[in-house]
Amino acid sequence: MNGYGNHPTQYGNLSNDALYAMFRESTYSRLSESEKLDLLQETVNRDAMERGELGSPLVQAGSLPGNVYGKEGNGVITVNQDVLMNGIQTVQVNGETFQNTVADYNVQALNTVLHENAHAFQDQMNSGTVPANEHAAEYQANDFHITAVSYNGNYQLGSQYLTGETPGGYYFYYFQPTERDAHKEAEVKTSAILNGISSRYGTERSFQAYAKSLAANGYQATEQEAVRMSGNPNFVKDLSQTLQNQFYGTNVPVNPDTEQAVKAEMIATCQARLQQANHLNTKAQAETTMDARPVTLEAYNQSLSNTNAAAMQNNTGTQPGTGTENGMGAYSASHGMGAYSASQGIGADSADGMETGGAYSTNQGIGADSADGMETGGAYSASQGIGTDSADYGIGDGGASDPSMDNDTDGLDGGEDAGDGMDL
Repeated sequence: MNGYGNHPTQYGNLSNDALYAMFRESTYSRLSESEKLDLLQETVNRDAMERGELGSPLVQAGSLPGNVYGKEGNGVITVNQDVLMNGIQTVQVNGETFQNTVADYNVQALNTVLHENAHAFQDQMNSGTVPANEHAAEYQANDFHITAVSYNGNYQLGSQYLTGETPGGYYFYYFQPTERDAHKEAEVKTSAILNGISSRYGTERSFQAYAKSLAANGYQATEQEAVRMSGNPNFVKDLSQTLQNQFYGTNVPVNPDTEQAVKAEMIATCQARLQQANHLNTKAQAETTMDARPVTLEAYNQSLSNTNAAAMQNNTGTQPGTGTENGMGAYSASHGMGAYSASQGIGADSADGMETGGAYSTNQGIGADSADGMETGGAYSASQGIGTDSADYGIGDGGASDPSMDNDTDGLDGGEDAGDGMDL
């Protein structure tokens, strides 16, 4: 299903001020579900027009895991029906089920659709539907490609899109270019809209709750923590440059520790995707969403450390992990791993994110025409059968991609910077 198109709503004649005023808790809480969806659709329609997208994505509500606020793929934005329509979040942590009232669900709904539409715009740019901007090279290098990564003297398959599989990997997920800009842009636009509403009507409880979560888990706070944890003041820049060096075959200098950590995450993410693909093959499933990430970053990192740390010492990351968007709170899984299909395929349709138009198929999934090895400008192991000059998904010279995959399911999106949902 391609949802891009013209999606008129009952609110099309309202001014921006009148439209956004409906996100006040006192108004939003009284809207029916169809009215809320029309409000979100009209918000996306206007954001898409402002960005210069060809058409706008379709907005719908659906059943998603409690920590997944939304997902986007193939021009369709799906928002969490329970959380963003009704303000109720149900999550499971360590086998226990918890149900919370989301105090700022009206604001999270706004933030989620803006985040997801940022991914939709990135998808259109990657496909050439809209003109490239200054970030186009970064986005291409961060799409759902598989490349051969040189790590500790060996070549291993790595994913150019990162899902946070290694200890501390949440920061790689959050600050990879596609997620970095979706988080930042949605946060800036949401704050501007709230400021405009507050200047006319005053603040309210939900706005205060959002501001509090933003101060703790928003873009600026998360960047400061990433810099502190990595010891690299250029962490965000070096993360992007490492992905570009890998994809384009360049050698722009970066912090060596950050480079090694990014490569480890690339390998771990790829292995998680392959393992999930195998799992889905076994169960003959066509779609899936990513596992819920623990509610706190500390719990998330602890849950990974017992398995991934050992795997990293062996130069691989084998734990599928809990990947998606946010360990700090309940971020939405926008750019999730999505459904994987085909035989040993890598993925199609993701939980909010890696939603792609087609699954990586072809037996063993990584590369059509795979005969003798990973031919990509280096000596890669011939026994892997990974794809010399593979037609659609092969590893060839730096990057491999399936043209039918349209980045996002970012797949999982939602409560981006606010700490209540996963954004993919």
